[in-house]
Amino acid sequence: MKIKEIEFSVTVKLRNNESSQLSLRAELEDWEDVEESLAYLQQKVVELSGSEAFILEYLPTRENNQKVVYKLDKTQQVYRNNRKRLDELIDEIKTLENRVTVAKELVERLDSYDCQNTTIKELSEMIETVKNLKGYQNRLRDRIDDKGGYGSDDSSMF
Repeated sequence: MKIKEIEFSVTVKLRNNESSQLSLRAELEDWEDVEESLAYLQQKVVELSGSEAFILEYLPTRENNQKVVYKLDKTQQVYRNNRKRLDELIDEIKTLENRVTVAKELVERLDSYDCQNTTIKELSEMIETVKNLKGYQNRLRDRIDDKGGYGSDDSSMF
């Protein structure tokens, strides 16, 4: 396909919600490059309209499209990295929630034993007492197993 004519226009906002459109059209010779001619036409329209030159950065050209694609790739990479970090944080939050749940269960158990005002020393003494009682219970069980049941000589143990 051979392009014979190109056109470019810019609409400029004026005061009081009015606007003005400036358009240029060019017929191309066989030897003229379409992209180069369109870039020139765009530049001329922007100059004639009094618009800022930075607008040329946003016009659809191959170079500008490559810049947009590059920015898009970078943005996607940032998104993927942020999404990965977000997933890691969500997993971390779930782990912490599980630990909080376990801690709440421990607090509830302590509350049920009414140990709120108990000191660590008192709790240690209670644990030691429970260990001693378990040891005594095991020794008693061993003696009972050795004799085959309770005998009259075991009454001193009570």
